[in-house]
Amino acid sequence: MEFASALSGGRWTDQPESIDASLARLARAVNDLSSDRGRIALLPLLPWLVIRPRAGESAARVAVATVLVKAALGRAMGRAADRLSQDAAELAGGAQVWRWWQWPLGRGPQMMVRRSLRVLRRADGGDPLLRHVLVDAVNAVRALDGLPAVPGEMLEPVSVAALPIRVQAHVPSGLEPCHYHVAAPADRWPVWLMEAWARRRVEMRDLPGRDCRRRERMAHVHA
Repeated sequence: MEFASALSGGRWTDQPESIDASLARLARAVNDLSSDRGRIALLPLLPWLVIRPRAGESAARVAVATVLVKAALGRAMGRAADRLSQDAAELAGGAQVWRWWQWPLGRGPQMMVRRSLRVLRRADGGDPLLRHVLVDAVNAVRALDGLPAVPGEMLEPVSVAALPIRVQAHVPSGLEPCHYHVAAPADRWPVWLMEAWARRRVEMRDLPGRDCRRRERMAHVHA
């Protein structure tokens, strides 16, 4: 998430505004559950994580939850499997029109995500499974904007020693806390990653509507 915030030229944070909140939560969980080698394998996904679908946060939350429930359902047993089956039925029944406060206690997409992650933590598959789930979630959120799946060639394993970050400190004169604005130095990040980011920016620019122009400005990489 922090490297993605550098791509989109925002504050240094693991919760960048340029990424859908549901995807960000899943990406942080996958990062925390992955090995060091597994985290490096997530780097090709960075450009495609920068997305705020026009369909809105509620639809994205349900899309991410659906991917996770399906992934966990085939690996759950006993009571966990029964609960996930209920989750899958509710999601298939049109849960996307609900809001989080309408769900009974212990239900809702956020709880479904937590239950699914508990199952996936214990499941066989390790890094490849977690990466596959995250890719599926990204594609599900992209589909809300009518975008195709992430290009397969962009998801090949990579080897990266370090990614330098350009940092600009903001020290306000009032009581507001200081913060850092970060950017990816286009001339010092891997060519394959910056080319993928350029393709993603073209996608954002070509999406119809005023909001997409705002996203393109937000996604500007300062050279």
